Amino acid sequence: MPAALTSAPVEQIPQDYARTYGAYYTRRIVAVSYEAGKEYKSTDFMWARILDASGVAAFSSFQIAFDPLSEQVFVNEVRVMDSSGKTITTGKVSDYYVLDDRSGGTASQKKVLNIPVPSLQPGCQLALTITRRQLGRLDEFPFLEHSFSRTVPVRESILFLRGETRGLKSIASPEMEPRRVPEGQYWRVVDPMVGRWEPQQPAAAEFLPMIWVADASAHWPVLASNYIASISNRLEPDASIRDHARSLVAGLQNNEAKIAAIARHVQSNLTYKAIEFGRRARVPNKPADIVRNKYGDCKDHAVLLQQMLETAGVPARLALVGHRGPVLKELPSLDQFDHMIVYVPETGRFVDCTDKGADAAHAIPIGLAGRDALILEATNPHFETIPSYPENASGIEVQRNLRLVDISDVVTEETLTLTGVHAAYLRDFLLQIPPTSRRMMLQRQMGMADVELSDFRAEPLDEPDAPLQLRCTYTCKKQLHRLNDQLTGILRAGFERSYLTADPVDNRLTPFETTIPLSVHSTVSIDIPEGFRAEEAARLVPQLDSRFAVCKGQIQLEGRKLKLEFECRQPKVKSKASEYAAYRDTMAQALALLEREVVFKAVSR
Repeated sequence: MPAALTSAPVEQIPQDYARTYGAYYTRRIVAVSYEAGKEYKSTDFMWARILDASGVAAFSSFQIAFDPLSEQVFVNEVRVMDSSGKTITTGKVSDYYVLDDRSGGTASQKKVLNIPVPSLQPGCQLALTITRRQLGRLDEFPFLEHSFSRTVPVRESILFLRGETRGLKSIASPEMEPRRVPEGQYWRVVDPMVGRWEPQQPAAAEFLPMIWVADASAHWPVLASNYIASISNRLEPDASIRDHARSLVAGLQNNEAKIAAIARHVQSNLTYKAIEFGRRARVPNKPADIVRNKYGDCKDHAVLLQQMLETAGVPARLALVGHRGPVLKELPSLDQFDHMIVYVPETGRFVDCTDKGADAAHAIPIGLAGRDALILEATNPHFETIPSYPENASGIEVQRNLRLVDISDVVTEETLTLTGVHAAYLRDFLLQIPPTSRRMMLQRQMGMADVELSDFRAEPLDEPDAPLQLRCTYTCKKQLHRLNDQLTGILRAGFERSYLTADPVDNRLTPFETTIPLSVHSTVSIDIPEGFRAEEAARLVPQLDSRFAVCKGQIQLEGRKLKLEFECRQPKVKSKASEYAAYRDTMAQALALLEREVVFKAVSR
């Protein structure tokens, strides 16, 4: 860690800098040292200033994830100082402890080193230095993805590379040239964007200042061919699997039907156990072991599906994809991928049997629309782009009938029919919950916790190629109010409300996107109570921003019922942070077309 970087004066910090964040980093340096075949290690140097109680809470401990099978972690310094820089206390190794890493949804051998920070209080400064050293021999530089941002402001953020850097290739966003010191080269960003989480964010790589570094000698065809060779002994189905695949497609006349039959079999007969896809976790189980275990990770699902399709006469290829963001084709490295699926060249379709709630044979794999996939062909490894979502990717149809009880309470009978991506999401969510808990969990998930849900059914959960229907009956208390000879109230939206509500964000910093085109159609009817007549509803003319939604809604009298028809279409769109207020306003107006005021007037006798 060059003294020229750690000891250089920090640029003057403005008054009230980071006041609303509770703390900030005065300086953060990540230093990486690499010697081919000998050593790879990185050191994270952080110098922070704590401003208030929220900053104390955020910096009172650090959780460092690491893989004990492949790396060592060294806590070099934990030091708390007063505002003038005088040391108050230092961390003790005896206070640190290790836990299993349960932060992600994938199983791995990773651990978390918990580092408590003693005697921290507002006004203090904190210095923390942690080093990781890779175990074993690394003959090539591992793919490095580095963000200059943190969840609180950073006055100065630096990435420093030491050692054999001439054989490396990098891409920086925004573009920046490395600077040189005698010990190596570095990239520096002053006041990078704060990397806080906000709803509907795109991948961090699309808006945060980032840099990616990889070994310049790597090439995609070589990487793919070597990987295929390393798992070749896992790509040989035994006789029983070949026989079973042929029995599944017996009598089927075309490949479309064969793909659907085999994909459905793998999807429904294997339990998905997510295991991290990484440098030391890329080898799948053998097909026979997968069938015997009846569970597997993405590699296991993909290998079994690909082998059964090939046996049935349907050409199929394994494909590597990544959920974290776009693949940087200029920097070849398998470390960019975190998932494996199957590509069917004949149809151009991608199949992911780990999506348990989707029609795997026909649906675009969830979370991967528009992403590039590396097709693992021994003679011609290449990239193919997964299709983007079409305009009709997702639909929600609502039938809701309301009747008054005791003048003020409303009993609702509702049927929600979901198709496409949202049906797959919700079906997968429900499948992971025990039947006895589904009603409670769904109420909470859909923002309906305050209603009295007396009946609930979701079906069919075991047919992912069919629309998903939710049927329920619930009571909303005190929805209408009587004043003199009038009953008035707001027709409350049901389960579709959660799909039309935009979350509030205070001073949004990051861009946002709607990734899945959605169509919502609601038909709502309310029985006019005995002794009353319906007053004519006010005509609403909303000022919607068509970039975010196109909606219409009308309410009219049909006999002794009021009937409301509502339609809303949300397109796929990417927008700037400054446009979020307009998006929220549009969605609020769209919801207002559905949640209409009704007025009933007593009939004179």
